[in-house]
Amino acid sequence: MIFKRALRQELNFTTGVVFMVLVTLVLTNLMIRVLGNAASGTANPKDALVLIGLGMINYLPILLTASVFVAILMVLTRWYKDSEMIVWFASGLSITNLIRPILQFATPLIIIITLLALFIWPWANRESTLISQRFQQRDDVSMVSAGQFKESAKAERVFFIEELD
Repeated sequence: MIFKRALRQELNFTTGVVFMVLVTLVLTNLMIRVLGNAASGTANPKDALVLIGLGMINYLPILLTASVFVAILMVLTRWYKDSEMIVWFASGLSITNLIRPILQFATPLIIIITLLALFIWPWANRESTLISQRFQQRDDVSMVSAGQFKESAKAERVFFIEELD
């Protein structure tokens, strides 16, 4: 009982920390990419926050999978390094007693990852594509912004408006 509780606590804490680090890295990368697209005119700046959110939804299954794997690896490595596994083995527990608590920890996350990958990811991908297509299909006049030269969609004309009223 103590063994299972200690393992579960370690796995929960380590998974949370690893997940937050990965989310921070991916979110920073995604923000730079989406805001760069908005600045270059390939994405609507008004939709940048929505595109960042949809992009994060796309990455969630990968991040959760990596977090669970890295957390299990880190916890077991630390337990072996600190000789905690030797203590557990000396108390009569075998390596197979380790598998059940790990599977009990990972099963809800595997179900969440499956649901995200099968249902939520395709929806977010479709919405992101629709937002991008809607922005690309706007007319030439709506693409013009004050103080900037803009080329038409067919590269036939260049527009410039000094200021908007």
